[in-house]
Amino acid sequence: MKEKNKTLAILEAVAAICVVLVHFQFPGALGRILCATGVAGVILFLLASGYFSYESDQAETGRRVMKRFWRNLRILICVVALYFAVTAIEKLAQGSFGQWIEGFKSPTLWARMIFLGDFEIIHGDPLWYMAAILYSYLLFALISKARAFKVAHAAIPFLLALRIGMETYTNSFGADWHLSGNAIVGALPIMLLGHWIAQRRSQNSSEPGDKTTTLTAIALAISLALMYVSVNVRVADLDLSQVFKISSATLAFLLALQKPGLSRPAFLVFVGSALGVWIYLLHYIIGTVIKDAMIFYNAGDLAINWILPPIVIVTSVLVAALLNIVVAKKRSDS
Repeated sequence: MKEKNKTLAILEAVAAICVVLVHFQFPGALGRILCATGVAGVILFLLASGYFSYESDQAETGRRVMKRFWRNLRILICVVALYFAVTAIEKLAQGSFGQWIEGFKSPTLWARMIFLGDFEIIHGDPLWYMAAILYSYLLFALISKARAFKVAHAAIPFLLALRIGMETYTNSFGADWHLSGNAIVGALPIMLLGHWIAQRRSQNSSEPGDKTTTLTAIALAISLALMYVSVNVRVADLDLSQVFKISSATLAFLLALQKPGLSRPAFLVFVGSALGVWIYLLHYIIGTVIKDAMIFYNAGDLAINWILPPIVIVTSVLVAALLNIVVAKKRSDS
């Protein structure tokens, strides 16, 4: 059994925590910096999904991604049911349940939900990621069946350019973020990049030297600095940070592959390896409930801006840990 990459687990823990801070931001420059780190974290998750889908036998890649497709589909159905139930309770408490249910009669809503992962009607904004992953796995299976990964890899620069262009457009001009938060634009380019990295590493058996690792670390530091500057300083009203988010996530991922043995802090290794996906999936509905309670009890802006984000992080970690215990016990019983 291949040993877990502990460095990657730490990065995924940081990414999961910062994803919370994408949706429940601190004010000002600090909030923008942590939000950018969270977006880069989502890119890191996508890179890992593509990387660990790789098999030298393309047919085996197809089988692997379809196995993951069915597993993630079951998870998405369960999480959507949870989000629906919690949102229904919220609407009942607010006296707007009937109006909310009426919204489900819209064919446009269902089309957006199915094809774009738009679950905003149930406070499921982050669930676009799961929908995008599912469609990308199906596309990977089709590419595998056609034995066309060479062609798909050749298309990576064009797909990345599409993602950068669409993300820049939506962030700069306030367009519908689902234009970039979907399978074709948001997920597929990054997952294919991860798959290509895995292929290249499988073809090169030599381990990277200390010089390569040092250069990767320096490039990551420069990329992060440029990312943090670009999210706070716009040029001609354009948000140019997307290219640095991709480069930062990719360089961090490569660094984790080069130095997989980092095991401290152990808590972050545990969070990244066991809890990261649950923190991502559950934090938004948890945060929504906590925010509703704070508003109900007349918490001021200061509390919502500065106290809400850490409360959501801690609660999400605790809920994810509890869920991990339940799932582990169920597996051991079976």
